[in-house]
Amino acid sequence: VDEEFVKLWRATAVDAMDDAKIEEYLEKQGIKSMQDHGPRKPIVPKRKKAPQKRRQFKKPRDNEHLADVLETYEDNTLTQKGVTV
Repeated sequence: VDEEFVKLWRATAVDAMDDAKIEEYLEKQGIKSMQDHGPRKPIVPKRKKAPQKRRQFKKPRDNEHLADVLETYEDNTLTQKGVTV
């Protein structure tokens, strides 16, 4: 710290002045009070949402009670119960 600043700091007496006068003087000099600049709440970073898992395609299950009605399409041919139509 600059020695000249230290000398000025120690030479200034404010014992006779109350807080209101000090604040008024500082405002006239263009210096704002630090009272309004109290401790701030820390900014909490927002959590990123976890990426949603893609749904896996589920093959349709064969319903045994519909076994005589079910048709499968393999190799672009229509088959019913294993018989080619």
